[in-house]
Order: sequence, then C-alpha cells, then structure tokens
Amino acid sequence: GTILGTRILYHPHVDEQPFTRGLGGVQVPAGVTEVIVRASDNVHKAGKVIFTIKLPPRRYPNRHRKPPARKKGRSRRGAAL
Repeated sequence: GTILGTRILYHPHVDEQPFTRGLGGVQVPAGVTEVIVRASDNVHKAGKVIFTIKLPPRRYPNRHRKPPARKKGRSRRGAAL
C-alpha cells in the first residue's frame, strides 16, 4: 500500500496511557474506503498490531475541484418554495 501519512514517535509511550496523538493534513485519494493504521517508534520499530479503519462515505469526493458556475439569470434569492 501507499503511505498517506506518518507521525514520528521518538520513544514508546507505554507508561502514558491513555496516549493519543493526531495527524492533520492527510489527503486520502478518492475511491479509498479504508485505511490501515500501525504504530511504531524509534525504539521498538514497527508494531505487530494493525488496525483497519473503514472510512465514512464522502460528501464531497471532488473537493479539490471548483464548484460548477451558476447559470446567468438564475438566482436562489426570492425563489418560490
């Protein structure tokens, strides 16, 4: 698989439970429905346990594209409901 993001842990946090960290700015390509997460640190290297996380459906799968331009003469303001 492709590595989408990495957060480096310089030492184990076994005595700091619960232990959480975040990682922002990860861009998951369109069409990916699950990701695999595995912990590692510089002391013990890659962990043996992996977690497969199913991603929720995307509301805006093409968010990086500009929205389509509105047609001229059509306004939502004052429209009948």
